[in-house]
Amino acid sequence: MKHLNLGAPLLFLMCLILPFASKLQAQPKKHVVEGNTEQIHIRRLEGCLAQKDAYCYISLWPDMDTLSKIVMEYADKNSKEFQEMQGLQNNATMLLHADSNLKVHLKSSFDSVIATGDAMGIHWESIIPLRYELLKQHQTRNALNEKLAPVRFVGYLFFTDMASRHVYGLMVGNILQIKNEWYGGELRELYEAGTRDEWEDAYFEAHKRKKPGADSLAKDSTKVIVEEEEVPKNVPRIVVERKFYSGMFDNEIAVQLYVRSLKGGCPSGICSWEAIYKFGDQDDYILLEVTRNAEGKWQMSEVPQNAVMDLELKDKVFTGTWTAGDNQTGYDVKLMETPASEKKIQRLDAILKDLKSAR
Repeated sequence: MKHLNLGAPLLFLMCLILPFASKLQAQPKKHVVEGNTEQIHIRRLEGCLAQKDAYCYISLWPDMDTLSKIVMEYADKNSKEFQEMQGLQNNATMLLHADSNLKVHLKSSFDSVIATGDAMGIHWESIIPLRYELLKQHQTRNALNEKLAPVRFVGYLFFTDMASRHVYGLMVGNILQIKNEWYGGELRELYEAGTRDEWEDAYFEAHKRKKPGADSLAKDSTKVIVEEEEVPKNVPRIVVERKFYSGMFDNEIAVQLYVRSLKGGCPSGICSWEAIYKFGDQDDYILLEVTRNAEGKWQMSEVPQNAVMDLELKDKVFTGTWTAGDNQTGYDVKLMETPASEKKIQRLDAILKDLKSAR
């Protein structure tokens, strides 16, 4: 679902074989040890990291022969995906090169994470898993994706380097259930962090754009702040309230929502709202346009308008529906007001400002 910025879609496995031309020979085919639970799969992934074994990591992914046959099983026979995979099956040399290119890319990405850890001083042979968190990815509008991998997770691995006693966090995307077996685990963004909040803080610090005044945010999240932007008639907008909500779509998909209430330019006090949200399986927040009618019904539309939430707020809980803009895919929404640290509020303020300035 492109507008949700979910990271690489499931079909990235096929797309990888096209842009990464390689002069390397295909690695010897290794037996894929298939796991029957996502927990077992995570433990195998942690073992590959501890051993610094890229080929162990490669074995956790389906090879191109397996993947192409599965795609042909589920894809429409007139589709581009079916034709491409059929072409591979009918040409042993092309299939070999495609598989080699995929393995080269996976090895490169794994080696990059290991090298990053080496530069940070991680003693990989001494790491001990602490815990992991898996977030179920929401259903997309891509029917082939849903048939190929009906259950998908993105996760966070936390481990201790026993040699240094430092704790690290690593994001793992595209953990895929294909034909009732588990595959994948796209490694990215390694930071010194022991919790998701610490990981997100480190991610934000690593990726934020430096701007004059970007760090001059209020330390008190409840304090009234005059924004730099102005509404018509040069009336400054004042943030009078900040609220952070967390919850689920259809009791399955984790969601975070941040809402600011603004005062200024109207006699009724709070005149407008601005908000951002993100799904648990995406890295970035999405800007929302917020309205509330006289009956207290809330509507929050993505910018650009790809989806909309129709909500009611009662006892600090938003309930309602989320609806996609094109095919009317829908979810039930329940988001509860949740305490957020001062640092997290500052980070969310900065993200919201960046998204507004990019419009």
